[in-house]
Amino acid sequence: SIIRRQASGEIFNIGNNREISIKELAVKIWKMIRDTKPKLKIIPYDKLSKGYQDVIRRVPCVEKAKKILNFEANTQLEEGLPITVDWQKSLKG
Repeated sequence: SIIRRQASGEIFNIGNNREISIKELAVKIWKMIRDTKPKLKIIPYDKLSKGYQDVIRRVPCVEKAKKILNFEANTQLEEGLPITVDWQKSLKG
């Protein structure tokens, strides 16, 4: 099909396009897997190697998936994240 030809070899962001900080995302995940206060270690930029690019917030561009695949996510982070965490836990046996 024409969609398959357009999608062949392409990379797509599949997800919700709501912005979230990486710190906020880390806290959400931590709270789902631990009963303790999140232990986040922020590493100062001067301690990082040259050329390191930090990802402070996450905002995936999903327009390509919408245009080529006719796909638009309808699951919010708060709904999908527990499903993903449970799936990851199941892989550990």
